[in-house]
Amino acid sequence: MRRPLSIQLRQRLGKLIFHTLVEERTPKIQTFHRLIDWLNTSNAESPHKLSKEIAYLEKALSPGPRVAKEHLTDKGRENIKPIVTGHHTLRVQRGLILGVILFIVSECFFFLSIFWAFFDAALAPTVELGCAWPPAGIQPIDPWEWPLVNTILLLSSGVRLKCNQSDLFVLFSLLPFNCPRVPSTKRIGPHNYEIICILIGSLLGDGSMEKDGNGSRFAFYQEKTNGEYLLWLHQVISSLGYCKPEIPVIQTRKGTNGQIRYFYRFRTYTYSSFNWIYEEFYPNKRKVVPQIIDQYLSPLALAVWIMDDATLYKNKGLRFCTNSFTLKEVQYLASVLEKKYSLNTSIHKTGVVNQYGLYIPKSSMADLTKIVKPHIHPTMLYKLPSI
Repeated sequence: MRRPLSIQLRQRLGKLIFHTLVEERTPKIQTFHRLIDWLNTSNAESPHKLSKEIAYLEKALSPGPRVAKEHLTDKGRENIKPIVTGHHTLRVQRGLILGVILFIVSECFFFLSIFWAFFDAALAPTVELGCAWPPAGIQPIDPWEWPLVNTILLLSSGVRLKCNQSDLFVLFSLLPFNCPRVPSTKRIGPHNYEIICILIGSLLGDGSMEKDGNGSRFAFYQEKTNGEYLLWLHQVISSLGYCKPEIPVIQTRKGTNGQIRYFYRFRTYTYSSFNWIYEEFYPNKRKVVPQIIDQYLSPLALAVWIMDDATLYKNKGLRFCTNSFTLKEVQYLASVLEKKYSLNTSIHKTGVVNQYGLYIPKSSMADLTKIVKPHIHPTMLYKLPSI
């Protein structure tokens, strides 16, 4: 006889299944198969053994791409990619279209089966009813009134709005885990690919992360001269439900020479499911360039990086301020730009020991502009050459 699971074990199992099926950053196929196998054989296990097995699965499903790589095969990675990006193969697209068509056909036949008695009687009233249609004393409903409205509502209910996967995330701002007073341990996502790209693009520039209790949060900072860009960035992030909707206000601080400087600053909510990003970028509490940049350096992330921390030279080349990164990390960023976007790059010394700048020459600026210009805020277009 199968042993009943305790409430505590059921709660832990629920979290495991949620992380496995919903969290797009940890699609651990092999671990989920292990979870299913364990559930199928759980009647033979002792409560102590069950608890140990759940602890193993919780560790295997802990946040972070490093763990995901250990548990995800190449085939599984290909299977999970369409879920993250929203792009399916032609075969899957045809299957989805066929499924929708069959669903509509089944709805039509269902409608006919319910109302066929009325249709049949109306077609041959003298045969079926023995009288004229409609019968005497019966006032029929005008088909151009309420029935027409009902038909319009029925047909419009099948209309599908065509939108990006990222647009759906706006709805999540209504969920409780996007409220400011929800504990970070209960904020577990899901996190859309677009917001992750924005956050990581900012981390390559002026953005930073902070540990706050059991979770992590992002902090954004810009001088007053770039205030419009930061306010736009705040509007994007707040519309996705990741920070307070209140507009940041100007703050002041003393500069190194005693001069008063004006700046804008805001933070996201704290999420325990942001911890994996913090662990990748701050392994020793110092910002580094992790080996996951190639996965998240989308055109939008590249545009945010440029708006945050790039400078256009007089010779129409672009320089990223990568002074805080090591030479090896700058070389990795250069290789990602070359492999992902076919951009020419070079690395220059800044004049300070162990500080290097990443440079994109004029010959690649036309290609770079085509990639990022749709995502550049109007006030930041000065960082791109006029082509």
